[in-house]
Amino acid sequence: MVRTLALTHDRWARSVDPYRPALELGAVAVTAALHLAWPLTELSRAFLVIPLVAWWAGYLALRWKVDPDAVAALGLRREGLKQSALACAALLAVAGPAMVGWGLLHGAEVPWTTWLTLLVYPVWGLVQQLLVQGLVTANLRRLAPAAVAVFVSAALFGLVHWPHGVLMVATFALGLVFGPLYLKHRNLWALGVAHGWLGTLIYTFVLMRDPLAEYLTGLAL
Repeated sequence: MVRTLALTHDRWARSVDPYRPALELGAVAVTAALHLAWPLTELSRAFLVIPLVAWWAGYLALRWKVDPDAVAALGLRREGLKQSALACAALLAVAGPAMVGWGLLHGAEVPWTTWLTLLVYPVWGLVQQLLVQGLVTANLRRLAPAAVAVFVSAALFGLVHWPHGVLMVATFALGLVFGPLYLKHRNLWALGVAHGWLGTLIYTFVLMRDPLAEYLTGLAL
């Protein structure tokens, strides 16, 4: 019985492959809409982020069961990790001290939760990079030149952070950097970690806010 259900699921999963790019982009659009509309609920953003992480993790697990190579092709693989990690390390080496220096000069306080945020934020950062790069940029690249795909995905990434101007500009710029890195190396792991660490730093030292505390109270993006 279990084997029959598994085979039925596998056949069904393969039958939707021709429509998968449109379905994935639609799911990303729903995720973005929920992200933008969530403040209206006045609930902790954790009630949104945790189910979203679980949902996308479940989707990847099902895809991996049917076709492990398809999940690897999204960027969840070892190939390209070293090159991507070196590029992200260079970005962190430049942007990190600049943000820390800015914050310290302007009296930023470092909450005790910062170290915890540096540990957990990369998980959400990896999910966001999966959506932005693995699904949006990659699918757009099939339809348009690389420069167009990167610009559109970066613009959409910035718009999702509306109406916070600093975050919109920062995420748009990050998309312009991460998009080419992804298309070149096809690896998401380092991008997710760098996303989480850069996000922690910009919240703490530029916006002078505690992202973890705000996620728990429903304010942070």
